[in-house]
Amino acid sequence: MGKNKSYAPTDFLEALAPHLIPELRPPSELVKFTRNTDIVGAYVEGAVRELVKRYVAPLRVASGGVIDQANIPGDPSLPQIDTIIWTPSPAPGVFQVGDFALVPRSSALGILEIKSSAYNPADLDKRLSPTFVHRVTADALPDERQRLGDIVAGLGVICVRKKGQNRSRIDKMKNASRVVVLFDEDNGQFRVRTKDIYRLVNFLAFVRLRGRLHEGEIKINIDLLR
Repeated sequence: MGKNKSYAPTDFLEALAPHLIPELRPPSELVKFTRNTDIVGAYVEGAVRELVKRYVAPLRVASGGVIDQANIPGDPSLPQIDTIIWTPSPAPGVFQVGDFALVPRSSALGILEIKSSAYNPADLDKRLSPTFVHRVTADALPDERQRLGDIVAGLGVICVRKKGQNRSRIDKMKNASRVVVLFDEDNGQFRVRTKDIYRLVNFLAFVRLRGRLHEGEIKINIDLLR
């Protein structure tokens, strides 16, 4: 008898992926009850949030807004952020209740725009522009820039790309590492996109590293106070 062969690297990653993200396994089982892609997308959207919380702990995860000295007081157009990954250092979130918080920008380490499907790609493109992401996340520290380069701390997560939804604009954002698509839908069947799942996992690892690099390194400038 010949010796058992070990995994090929690609086969190992394919086999490992579903066990890294157990929250995202059931769409094929969910369709036993419904093939409504809106319901399937909403389920996966909720599962992604639970996945994010598990991967970035002990960092916090909230929806809400990011506040900064550059904001206009009482600004009615303060952007609502879908998912903020943050730390209560150097300052905690305010008006925090449940999964909602207003987070000081210096405490916001990364943002995610989680969408049930690939609707309104133009708005998603705008929300993931480097300019917007930098405006709502903490500045990179010198050591962070040296280790990580100029990585944008924002990512779009499309849970299910439905058949017929715009692909060219989404693919352009995917090629720029600004968006991942977890499942493609075709005639009620859902195909998992393993590579994009690993891109999401890598992004969350990057945000956790930001948290470690920032811990205790930023202090509130009390000299500004009289």
